[in-house]
Amino acid sequence: MRAVWGGPWPVMDPDIPEVDKRRMIGNPALTGLRPLIHPTSRGGNKRLGAVVAFIASAWFGWLSLRFAWKGDGVAAATYGCLALVILPFLVKQLVGLIHQERASPERLIGLYRSRYVIPADLDFDALMLLERAGLAVRIVKASQVQQLGLLDGMANDLILPRQLWEIARMLRSQTSLRREQARALRGAVTPELLAVIKPQHMALQRSVQAVAKRVAELEMYARRVQEADAALRAQELLKSNDKYRDLLAHTDDLEGMRMLGVQAEATQETLARSVREAIAAGHILALPMESPSRA
Repeated sequence: MRAVWGGPWPVMDPDIPEVDKRRMIGNPALTGLRPLIHPTSRGGNKRLGAVVAFIASAWFGWLSLRFAWKGDGVAAATYGCLALVILPFLVKQLVGLIHQERASPERLIGLYRSRYVIPADLDFDALMLLERAGLAVRIVKASQVQQLGLLDGMANDLILPRQLWEIARMLRSQTSLRREQARALRGAVTPELLAVIKPQHMALQRSVQAVAKRVAELEMYARRVQEADAALRAQELLKSNDKYRDLLAHTDDLEGMRMLGVQAEATQETLARSVREAIAAGHILALPMESPSRA
């Protein structure tokens, strides 16, 4: 399935906290590429180390207090130092356990399973639409006009991830409903069954068309951005016009020099128009997308 979708799994709700997003991206346990490890079999060494360190630190601390009470300052200081030596190791083990628990697939799945999409959630048709949407987003993000800030970069950073997530979420819902309808049609097909499935199928198709329309709008935005990139490259080439003017000046070609000037003005206008059209195409994406009930 990775050959179909070129982006990272899972596709996530942008509102998930950033720290957990970093834990989830590329996590094979979440995407089904690696079996989950039972919590009791993970981190056993850290737990054992933390328990031993705690017992040892507490024991030496108690001995230090005991000898201090008896007035044996040397023994009290010795055991106190041992307790302090063990303490950093204990803290390190405890911090490692907390981090491991926060990053555990079980916790992430329990908190966010409805808020991310993995390959198993989608059928082939859904994956193909997701790939088209993802490619459009990658084109925009990699474009020169985006890097130079000629587009609405802040809006792109907010809108594009949310658009991709909404598309993935809708595709998951549609896949689930297609699978449900396929199961219903495996047995005997009666008029009563068809009377129920037919309007449901029509509703599903309308939803598919709405998502396909939004994907097409993303692709249109990407094309406008590519056109703006091409205009920007043309503008860069204008910097070498002086070389061509010098070449024409040697032959007193005034008409050729005039045409170079006209073309330079046209290129500037084309760049400005291309950027405006790309921004306008991006504004369309900010409009709400028709959404069925969440799966």
